[in-house]
Amino acid sequence: MSELEKLEEAFSKSKSECTQLHLNLEREKNLTKDLINELEVVKTRVKDLEASESQLEKAEISLKDDLTKLKSFTVMLVDERKNMMEKIKQEEKKVEGLTKNFKVEQGKVMDVTEKLIEESKKFLKLKSEMEEKVSSLTKERDELIGKLRSEEEKSSELSCRVDLLKKRLDGMEEVEREITRGRSRKGPEHGCHEDNKIKELTVEIERLKKRLKQLEVVEGDLMKTEDEYDQLEQKFRTEQDKANFLSQQLEEMKLQIAKTKAIEKGEAVSQEAELRHRFRLEEAKSRDLKAEVQALKEKIHELMNKEDQLSQLQVDYSVLQQRFMEEENKNKSMGQEVLNLTRELELSKRYSRALRPSINGRRMVDVPVTSTGGESHHEQSATSRSEKTHGAFFSAREISASSERTRNEEILDTLDEKEGNWSSGNS
Repeated sequence: MSELEKLEEAFSKSKSECTQLHLNLEREKNLTKDLINELEVVKTRVKDLEASESQLEKAEISLKDDLTKLKSFTVMLVDERKNMMEKIKQEEKKVEGLTKNFKVEQGKVMDVTEKLIEESKKFLKLKSEMEEKVSSLTKERDELIGKLRSEEEKSSELSCRVDLLKKRLDGMEEVEREITRGRSRKGPEHGCHEDNKIKELTVEIERLKKRLKQLEVVEGDLMKTEDEYDQLEQKFRTEQDKANFLSQQLEEMKLQIAKTKAIEKGEAVSQEAELRHRFRLEEAKSRDLKAEVQALKEKIHELMNKEDQLSQLQVDYSVLQQRFMEEENKNKSMGQEVLNLTRELELSKRYSRALRPSINGRRMVDVPVTSTGGESHHEQSATSRSEKTHGAFFSAREISASSERTRNEEILDTLDEKEGNWSSGNS
């Protein structure tokens, strides 16, 4: 009876330890859930920062391009203004000489008109070619838009499939956990059947992981197609700007041809008045140039402010990335701790069952459930230690009297009832 009381005390201690381990396991599960939620929040924040960073980089590149264009344009305008001022001064000096050579210049004007007509024809050809290019680019753009829509539909379908696969993976993991829990409760006759189920589930999980990798590759291809569409759209805009510029040049050439015809007919103003008019136009251009330079300075200041914001965002991104890595390491450590706790819980259950005597006085040792190599080795060493420590006691109990056996049967029935209540509470 004293030995049975000691066994009952050891069983109660192991039972309290198991309940404590179960409570700790529940706490760790809650902590892992909280950490997963925080990780999702951090991931969304990182995605937002990456999107804002890409937008800022695009804006910075476009502003730099505009800045270089404006600089080159201002230099060209300044050079043209200087050249035109020098030409105006020279023309004012040569006005008297040009009036005498007006008849000679008329012949030259005729030649120039012929050349201008030829150039206008060339410009018309170029315009038609540019219109054809623009039409072809619009067709390509429409085709790319159709492809992009189809790819977006495919990506939405793939995202739905990915969500379904993730749900299936979660369901598989829950089933695997339930199987590991039920394995400790069921007898050894269900071991082989459960092992086959676990193997099938692991094969299904591997197949789903491969499918997820394939879907990630398809998503990368979709991103590449979107980048190619953006590049083609940018090319279309540049070609459209070139076509507009050529049309403006064509209109200017037409105006020049009309002026030369008016000079031939005697309806044009004198060259002196034309030079004054050109001088006024140059003054207006210089004013516009000053305004553009001022706007350019303002854009430079805005660009500097955006660069500061970009540097701050990069710092925030690095900090968030570091926190993300720390959270991943914490999750890994928590998962390892949860696995260790589950193994300890299973070992404690098996140890408590190994300590329990059966109806005929023999000890009861559970058949070890198939698991990983390290876990099975640890369980075998634990069972061998329990066999060595309690072998003498159980061999003595086999030679005891029948009266003690009946008493032990009653005690074992009470212990079985307590163990059944404890296992139902844990489940």
